[in-house]
Amino acid sequence: MNKTGYLLLLALSVSSFSLHAQCPPGIPNTPGCIPPDEMNRRGHVVQDPPYSRRRQAPQQYWEGHYGAIAMDKTEPSIGITGADNLLSESQAGESAISACRQKGGKNCQIVFRYANTCGAFVWGVGYGFPEDGKSSQEAAAKAMARCVAQTSNCTVDHQGCCLPVLRRR
Repeated sequence: MNKTGYLLLLALSVSSFSLHAQCPPGIPNTPGCIPPDEMNRRGHVVQDPPYSRRRQAPQQYWEGHYGAIAMDKTEPSIGITGADNLLSESQAGESAISACRQKGGKNCQIVFRYANTCGAFVWGVGYGFPEDGKSSQEAAAKAMARCVAQTSNCTVDHQGCCLPVLRRR
């Protein structure tokens, strides 16, 4: 065989192998190329053995909590009722109104709603002062400051927190 025949035979044998190269940027999953994250430093394909497949990290999310404060404005002597740490705004409102009715209120209404924080309600002569804060003490202090600036006989009628909780799916 002459040199031309050997070169032709060599070219045919090399072309029968599937050559792989790293995928060009922006063109993943092209036949005959290997994505960059599957190549090691020497350019070899890195494959995880079947028993060590990468596990997906658990999904995390913040579960919100809600609170509400209700009172019967026609009968303020019944006082304030509150509901904290409920999973929806509507549940918090319904629970606060239900607690108000259990105390004898007939015209109970939501006077303050809060979510993923703390809340307080201070009652003074003729006025109510709702506030929120990072803690129930902070919320009560803010409401109390507003109350004493405008009226007298201020008392904290409700304070509570409904903070979010980190959950895993």
